[in-house]
Amino acid sequence: MKKVMMTTMALFVACMAQADDFAYPYLTFQTADGIAQSLPASQLTMTVADGQLTVSSTTGDKTFALASLAKMYFTETAAGSTVTKIDSLPSADGREGNVEVYTPSGIYVGTYPSLSNAKGSLRSGIYVVKTGGQTFKTAVK
Repeated sequence: MKKVMMTTMALFVACMAQADDFAYPYLTFQTADGIAQSLPASQLTMTVADGQLTVSSTTGDKTFALASLAKMYFTETAAGSTVTKIDSLPSADGREGNVEVYTPSGIYVGTYPSLSNAKGSLRSGIYVVKTGGQTFKTAVK
């Protein structure tokens, strides 16, 4: 098992050496309970000792128990960063046509024939709306 893990680590390190050339600047670690944590892939080092994976990056160190680590993968954005991106979206108010509605954390809520129909059906809160190839935020009161 340790040999397989070390081979996997070597492959990740080789990929990370080229991570700046790709559109995936983060390496995300997901534990068996579904919690994901991301670190910048550039200047990343990993060590394995005593059943623990220690990952060091420019933002600090993280330690994971190997037994609870489910997967590692490269991503375009850091885990959990999608919620903060809603601040930069323009408002969808006044737009009509089929709309797909999501929570700020990316959970699909449903598709509606118009934004006004969606607002009439949704609970109070902030939602991300996709319509006509564009993405917007909207608030339901």
